[in-house]
Amino acid sequence: MPRVRKIALNLSKILLLAGAAVVLILVSCQSKLIYFPRPYGEGTVSKWQKITQGKFIDVQTSQGRQRAFLQGNLKNPRHLWIVCGGN
Repeated sequence: MPRVRKIALNLSKILLLAGAAVVLILVSCQSKLIYFPRPYGEGTVSKWQKITQGKFIDVQTSQGRQRAFLQGNLKNPRHLWIVCGGN
């Protein structure tokens, strides 16, 4: 019986280490899995402008030039929605 117990203990250690390795890999590259920036397709933004009569807001940040698109009732706004096209 002690031999079976020793084998089971070693097997559980191996499974625990393998699970910890998987968790460590996922945690270390989590920022790459959350958001993958993609450019909008050609003509998409001009289509938004025609439909919603929106406008661009260009801002210079520490990470470079950022562009937002403000759409909707610009004279009497009620809500602010922020949409990021990620995964």
